[in-house]
Amino acid sequence: VNTPTVITGTLANPALQFVGAVDNTCIVDGFRVQGGGGRFFANIPYAGNYGGGIMLNQTSPTMRNLHVTGNTVGGSTTLGLGGGIAIYNAQPVFENVRVTGNTGIYGAGVFVHQGSATFTNCEITDNFVTTTNGTYPAKGGGLHVLDATVTLNDCTISGHTQTDEGGGIFAGSFSSTSNLVMNGGLIANNTARVKGAGIAKVGGALTLTDVTISGNTKLPTSTFMIGGGIHATGAAVTLDGLTLLDNQAQVGGGLNLSSCANAMVTDCLLASNDAAFWAGGAQFETSTGLQLTNLTVADNTGAAGGAGLYFTTCVGTVANSILAFNIGAPSIANAIQAQATTLTLTCNDAFGNTAPNYAGVPDPTGSDGNISADPLFCNRPEGDYGIALTSPAAPPQSICGLMGAFTAGCGGTPVEDDPILVPLAFRVEPNFPNSFNPSTTIRFSLPTAGRTTITVYDVAGRLVKTLADENLAAATHSLRWAGDDDRGRPVGAGVYFYRIRSGAHDHVGRMALVK
Repeated sequence: VNTPTVITGTLANPALQFVGAVDNTCIVDGFRVQGGGGRFFANIPYAGNYGGGIMLNQTSPTMRNLHVTGNTVGGSTTLGLGGGIAIYNAQPVFENVRVTGNTGIYGAGVFVHQGSATFTNCEITDNFVTTTNGTYPAKGGGLHVLDATVTLNDCTISGHTQTDEGGGIFAGSFSSTSNLVMNGGLIANNTARVKGAGIAKVGGALTLTDVTISGNTKLPTSTFMIGGGIHATGAAVTLDGLTLLDNQAQVGGGLNLSSCANAMVTDCLLASNDAAFWAGGAQFETSTGLQLTNLTVADNTGAAGGAGLYFTTCVGTVANSILAFNIGAPSIANAIQAQATTLTLTCNDAFGNTAPNYAGVPDPTGSDGNISADPLFCNRPEGDYGIALTSPAAPPQSICGLMGAFTAGCGGTPVEDDPILVPLAFRVEPNFPNSFNPSTTIRFSLPTAGRTTITVYDVAGRLVKTLADENLAAATHSLRWAGDDDRGRPVGAGVYFYRIRSGAHDHVGRMALVK
């Protein structure tokens, strides 16, 4: 909405709240909500000020096209929960809502306790946490979830700094458990002092699909920060199709999972993450039943070693994965380091890492499909970790089928793969890198030939560039967008959307250009 009606609150109340029975049939559309100071509650679940901009207390409207900004809750002596939005025991729906520039302590952007909330195409960005409260350290710069289920569809959570835990998202428990589900979207450029600069998850379930987690880092004051991209403990974890890129911590630069039994991590890229101590790519602790499949773990760094995957007191499987060019001190293995751990290793390619590749487990190279050969990444300097058709990690060279997170085939414009590898289903992989500068690659698979269009739009829905409009074969294709418009002019930094249409298939993805 270009000229929204403005709803302005006071320091003593939320800018917008509801009274009486309100469900999803009540639609609020097209407002700017600003200037609210929240409402004091004694026990939902803490004593504090809730919902600077919007307070939903057992009310569940559908809210669309809102900008919630400039609201503040709490301070040095009072806990503030949900600087922009607070939700208690409700099931609201949010669509195309921006939550920016709000201030709080638990959820400077959004706080959710009990019930469930669904956000679609929302931005929770650049909210501010209060760090002067000596009783309550900041948790969840963008979003704080307690005893609730929150679903995020194609949402961006970015630009939150100075939290203790969960720079982007904190999800934990007060009297029961929380579930966090995220489909698509971006978590970027958040910071935390202790745990989980991108996401910190305690208990419950963490289910992430096709999410990019990028540029989340520790603070200069951190002494032992764990999980730059994601930290989860005691949670049921399913991660599929993630891009974990350029995150930083002292331990577990990309990912840290602790006491997460039966965690499943599949089709994920962990690249260019950094650990000031060890476990640049990922660390797994006291977790049994781990299933790690089709990972690409590349160009991560660990100052003390263990730059790739680091396991402590775990039982699990690592299969069909590429572990390449991870750099760390040679005192700890830089593909897979294991301590008091039992791993089944099948069909992995460990190459180009600072030696040794393996420690704490027998080196499996030469058995069970494990190899050590250059995976032939498409364009490693520009962050394209797809593999060439001739890669030893791609069939038919690989006797194990595909290794790594991406289908085989390289190209700067749509190109056809080997007909032997005709995909069985339509699939779009997350663009990579994301965030990006200067360019990003979009890779997709077509099970049938047909007219295909790939277009880029800005956040206002304006067409920026047509990347392809042609008949494409049933194959895996990739193309690169160089951050320009149809006239070849560079576009500004920000969030953009790519749309792929082919026959009955229609997919929209979100990407972020940074400068």
